[in-house]
Amino acid sequence: MRKRAANFDDDDEDKRKRWFRGFLWGTVVSVGASAAAIVVLSVFVLPPPELPPEPEVSTGPTMINGIEVSDAPAYTDAGTAESGEADAGGATDAPSEAEAPVGPVELSGPALVVNAVPFQADPETPLVAVVLDDINGVPQLQDALFTLKMPLTVGVVVGDGGDRETASAARKAGLEVLAQLRLERQGGASSGGLEYGMPEDEATKRTLTLIQRLPMAVAVSRPLASIAPPNATLLRGMKDALTPLGFAYVDNGLAPGEETLATRTGADAIVGLSYFTIPAGADAAAAHAVLDEAAAAAAEQGAAVVFAVPSEDLVLALDLWGGAGSVNVAALAPLSAAVLRQQGESLDQVLGAQPAPPEAANPTPVTK
Repeated sequence: MRKRAANFDDDDEDKRKRWFRGFLWGTVVSVGASAAAIVVLSVFVLPPPELPPEPEVSTGPTMINGIEVSDAPAYTDAGTAESGEADAGGATDAPSEAEAPVGPVELSGPALVVNAVPFQADPETPLVAVVLDDINGVPQLQDALFTLKMPLTVGVVVGDGGDRETASAARKAGLEVLAQLRLERQGGASSGGLEYGMPEDEATKRTLTLIQRLPMAVAVSRPLASIAPPNATLLRGMKDALTPLGFAYVDNGLAPGEETLATRTGADAIVGLSYFTIPAGADAAAAHAVLDEAAAAAAEQGAAVVFAVPSEDLVLALDLWGGAGSVNVAALAPLSAAVLRQQGESLDQVLGAQPAPPEAANPTPVTK
């Protein structure tokens, strides 16, 4: 009996082991078959998942009547529009000054009027405007000149690094801005610059592109370092761009009594004249003497414009000549007031004497 009982137990144990092995294999086969079925369904039956749309890529710059512009808003305040918070490494989120976006020139009226600083003077008082040539070239003197509390005009060379930042700082200091356009030899201008020998329509387009950087200016001129004034073709192209927007063009570096190319073209533009220059290296006494000569000319003609290379001696001469307690026959004035006085007629008469500009030459005409 004992032997038969032992054999029975061994048979049961074998059955249990066989059953357990079968269960394990069945489970493995079922799981594998389910996984295979899921793969087949996902690949051959179910639709593929939808991918997010790819971002649109711009095919080129925005163009308005042949002028490349950005979608940035028109000029409000270049100092705040280009500022950015620096990170720990000194980088900023805003583009660099040279890469900052520039929009079209949008003005509520003629630039010589809407961009002028407030100024009042007796109609009989001679006016002398002092233009600080290429102020960006002397950053160490900007604070001293901007805090003189005088109605000076700041010349900023368009396209130089920090041009809009400097112009904005001058405006905040209550000073007017003159946009200075470099004139290069034929074939020598960088992309977008002005050069002698270019066609009139190309000069118009390039002038518009340049003035877009400093729409807060009241007038345009050339730096004293330019090799020569514009020739007739270049000047006509510049005027086609500037006059409809109400920017004055200021001829500088002239000999006393010289009849300029700009004045010979007639009253179809707002033209200012400067026969007086305070050159680099002039000491305070020499600068003061030039200011006195300009005041004497203004007493005869109503107004005079002086271009001056900024220096410490110029700061001293200006403080002595036009500071508190000084006695002069002429009053220091912003450029806009001197140009309008030189015109001898109202701005509306000057603007009304010219034909309507070609539509392609002025993408954003002045609205009065």
